[in-house]
Amino acid sequence: MNSGLTKVSVVLPVFNDRQWLETCLEALEHQTYPKDCYEVVVVDNASTVDLKGLVARFQQAHYCYEQKPGSYAARNKGLLTAIGKIIAFTDSDCIPALP
Repeated sequence: MNSGLTKVSVVLPVFNDRQWLETCLEALEHQTYPKDCYEVVVVDNASTVDLKGLVARFQQAHYCYEQKPGSYAARNKGLLTAIGKIIAFTDSDCIPALP
């Protein structure tokens, strides 16, 4: 079901920040924007901890991997993966407000 709203992609680069990533994804999962109108693209920037399993727990989140270090490389990888007409960026330690 599509509500007719513009598709939004939230690109979220992360490096080893499993705890904050989980908190951020929980907040993003509970936003009021219709679920069929947004996605969260989590870009693992060569972390040494497992993030793929964590991301898989969240319906709106998609995992991708960028080996080249740096947030710019990770954001660019997210841009290539994103399908939304509107692109938003956040970081794992930025927690969006809950409704």
